[in-house]
Amino acid sequence: MAPPTTLNFSIVDTFPLYELDGVTKHSGITGFTITMWHNGTVRALMDQAVTEIGSSGEYKFACTALDVGYWTWEITNTYNDDVYGGSQLVSASNVKFEMTASDNGVFASFGIWMTINGVVVTDLTSMSVIAKNTAGTTVHDFGSVITDTAEGVFHFACTASLFTADVEYYLAIVAARTSPFGSWSSNLGFTKV
Repeated sequence: MAPPTTLNFSIVDTFPLYELDGVTKHSGITGFTITMWHNGTVRALMDQAVTEIGSSGEYKFACTALDVGYWTWEITNTYNDDVYGGSQLVSASNVKFEMTASDNGVFASFGIWMTINGVVVTDLTSMSVIAKNTAGTTVHDFGSVITDTAEGVFHFACTASLFTADVEYYLAIVAARTSPFGSWSSNLGFTKV
């Protein structure tokens, strides 16, 4: 198993190819068939390649992790039909939500966006937000916004101030992308300043 990686980062694995004697490494193979699975389901949407490392008979498999979860792969070569397999867990630890907030005592508004590896995600299909106090009680349900701005920022507002006292709040956020990406959820805390 390759070491864990994060979303939209490269999965890289290396493997040798041997001559028919099973000892001598074989150089120059260019024909490979790659099959990828994500959580047990075949996926063909990966940017993937196998290249030889110099002329060593060692080969490097690389692709980009497009979704969190457990990835496995099987690589067959045209020289001797040997099959090499590997796997990797992809985490979402590099997925973050960020926001701007405003509350003028009459209404509250938020601009919320999601980043992956510091890059704003602009292809979210929807985002829903609920404001809760630290006891977990819902203070306001902003509902769901289906479309966002071209910059990836979703805007939410309510016609009431959330800051009736010096109380800490948090936003429960659920954001969705089109298949095969799925959805993410997170909490963002904020307080009166």
